[in-house]
Amino acid sequence: AGFAVKALTLPFASQRWRAVGRAAGFSLTRWTAFRLQMASGFVGQILPGSVGADLLRGWFTWRLGHPAGPVMLALLVDRLMALLGVVLIGLVGLPHLAAVAPPAVAGTVLAGALVLAVAMGLLLLAGRIPRDRLPIPKRLRDGALGRTVWGAVAQLRAMAGNTAAWAALGHSIGVHLATITATILFARSVGLPLDGLDGLAIVPADFVAAALPVSLGGWGVREGAMVAGFAL
Repeated sequence: AGFAVKALTLPFASQRWRAVGRAAGFSLTRWTAFRLQMASGFVGQILPGSVGADLLRGWFTWRLGHPAGPVMLALLVDRLMALLGVVLIGLVGLPHLAAVAPPAVAGTVLAGALVLAVAMGLLLLAGRIPRDRLPIPKRLRDGALGRTVWGAVAQLRAMAGNTAAWAALGHSIGVHLATITATILFARSVGLPLDGLDGLAIVPADFVAAALPVSLGGWGVREGAMVAGFAL
């Protein structure tokens, strides 16, 4: 049962990529998006962290003939929606985590959620300000890097009103919930008395740890974070 539920993460993730692509301005069929997800996920097992597979998926998509700019924007939105989904689920499990873990652990999760919320708010706010009024040095503001960053921020703000981008958030939550459910089922299969609240409290932090580019494919970091979390 855990294997069957875990398999659901693949179509969910591929549909998230298809949705952010549609929001960014390029179109993929369901089958193409699924093939891109499978190929990048397979090769990504030997790339740093889980972000290696993301970059590879973007490269494969670009090789299909889609413009580099929209593909890069889709990669950024894909990661943001995945992270936002983690935070939303983590907040649901936070009360249970606070009840069983040291205060510093629950406080760190809450602080991370607040930092993300503030950062996204600032991004959306910055997109409303004309570039010549940004409170940064003129050399940085008017240089090539400043124009690129400001353009990306403006595009991200435009995404806030795009229904396809929010559909991607729904797919992200589906990926995470399927992984949490599979984890609990695998635990039950070896006799560990874990329940859904335990999964909601621990597994979201594990997603973030596995994304760090400190190991190949997140291996080792993913398992170590899960062992440390469930030991609480």
